[in-house]
Amino acid sequence: AIVVIGAVLWMPFIHKVGERLSHKTMMLLAGTLYASGMLALPLSALLPDPTWGVIAVMLVLTFPTSIAFVMPAVLFADVIDYDETLSGLRREGIYNGAVALLTKWSEGLARVVVVALLAYGSSKDNALGIWLVGPAAGVAMLLGVWFFRRYPEDEMKAAIAALRTSNEAPEAAEPT
Repeated sequence: AIVVIGAVLWMPFIHKVGERLSHKTMMLLAGTLYASGMLALPLSALLPDPTWGVIAVMLVLTFPTSIAFVMPAVLFADVIDYDETLSGLRREGIYNGAVALLTKWSEGLARVVVVALLAYGSSKDNALGIWLVGPAAGVAMLLGVWFFRRYPEDEMKAAIAALRTSNEAPEAAEPT
């Protein structure tokens, strides 16, 4: 609840951050912060009351979670616009289907990983599996950041701008 409520509270400010940072930079920042938080989560076990460490990490995760709520749809639109520059077609349906397939697949894989990790311990007396879930998510997020750093945002934006300019040029040339 802390993460979701905090992420919603950040949403009015995400637009302001987006005015200063590129979409790619925002996603890389969110991924890096999220991975760092998840990797640091087990350090809470070293505190006399681990609850406070977990709460602190969850508070830090509110900002990258807010970005994660907002930015995928923005990136999705950018990719569709870019595809239009390459193909001349709007293929949102194909992209929505692909995203749905990948989302379902990744949710299923995450459940398998969590259940496998909980086999190492899922009780108060033996919480090793519970504490391993955070770092596993952090490693997965770092892998995502590593792949996403190759996202060709500048080339896409240039191609989209060129298409829009070429589409507007004939209208500007017509006499009024």
